[in-house]
Amino acid sequence: MFPATVEGDEMSLREIKKSVSALSTRQLLKLDAWLHELIDTAESEKPDRVTSGRRVLEERKAVNKTYRLEEVRCGKKNCHCAEGKLHGPYWYTYWTEGGRTKSQYVGKKLPRSVRKA
Repeated sequence: MFPATVEGDEMSLREIKKSVSALSTRQLLKLDAWLHELIDTAESEKPDRVTSGRRVLEERKAVNKTYRLEEVRCGKKNCHCAEGKLHGPYWYTYWTEGGRTKSQYVGKKLPRSVRKA
């Protein structure tokens, strides 16, 4: 999100919202286009996330689940993945149950019902 006011140099989110609400429809459309371009650029420059021996390549949201295309490290010390070349990519699904994150291997292909979403 936007930073809070720091040393008077940055606008707070509240101030930004107030300024934006005073814009005309034409100005709002220009701002909308600019924001989408900014977001697209930031997303394309975002490096792949690597956490706990996994590299997330793609993510899709579905009702109560998140599907992630990941490259994975198997953990065998003599495997090629120990030196960097990960296995996959494979799809996994994640969801929360009883306050804990659960996951399940899906396979090399995303289920058809999720692909269309």
